[in-house]
Amino acid sequence: AQERLPVKGKITIRTNYSQARFTHGDTVHIAGKIERIPPPYEKYFRAQGILGSISYAEMVGRGKREGSPLLRLLAQWNANIALRIRDLVPEPEASLLVGLLLGETGGFQKETLAAFRTAGLTHILAVSGYNITLLLIVISVLVARLPHLLRFFTTLAGVTLFTLFVGASPSAIRAALMGSLGLLALHARHIPDTRRTMLLAAFLMLLWNPMQLWWDASFQLSFLAVIGITELQPILKKFLQHIPDSFGIRETLTVTLAAQCTALPWAAALFGNIPILSPIANVLVAPAIPFIMLTGPIALLGGTVH
Repeated sequence: AQERLPVKGKITIRTNYSQARFTHGDTVHIAGKIERIPPPYEKYFRAQGILGSISYAEMVGRGKREGSPLLRLLAQWNANIALRIRDLVPEPEASLLVGLLLGETGGFQKETLAAFRTAGLTHILAVSGYNITLLLIVISVLVARLPHLLRFFTTLAGVTLFTLFVGASPSAIRAALMGSLGLLALHARHIPDTRRTMLLAAFLMLLWNPMQLWWDASFQLSFLAVIGITELQPILKKFLQHIPDSFGIRETLTVTLAAQCTALPWAAALFGNIPILSPIANVLVAPAIPFIMLTGPIALLGGTVH
């Protein structure tokens, strides 16, 4: 006879129940065999507090909803926007727009994701400092007429809600923390120091979850890229000063090379491939990213109204 023991913790679930639609706070009753996560994935999942998985799960019922109503609402908005984008835009362009705006890569086929990795462009599918910077600019324009203190807290609240809205990935949290700390420094009439801001953001994230430092590749590569941009970009500018600056080519190439000098060796060690063409690919792609991120929501709103 099998003995049942009560356990508590996080696990991942894979099921063939294609009609399942869940959001934050849903309680789901699952039947299946809990197994250990195989290497090398177990380290990443352990950093998220996930200790097991069920490969072939059977959903046997649902219970009452739990969790934060705010997080549930944000998760529903996220899912609805992703669904609306896929209704209005064909694939794989829809998944690209969802990745740029929401940081989700679930809609891509394996071959497409492999192509992004080969070209060294997977970073554009993660919510990062670029998204937060654009958000800060948009909010600052919208609240420009408010009193100084109210403008600060409104912008801070907007960044926090956006980070929760996109799922609070390590890269999104890092960008939000650095943006918020920079905003706080400007509010206090101080010029923000990038090194101190980066170290303080890393300290706060590791204070919340120390295991990220050793086992979370997203956390590691995100901060390595920022370190490269902070420390190496001024040096590389001197070597690349003869490259034409039309359409921001020199700036894009400088930032890309600076980030990859520090992040690429560790990424190669983790994933076993070196995207040699990454600088060229980033120079070609980077000018289009701001245009897509600004016009994508406008097109989404126009299509929805229509």
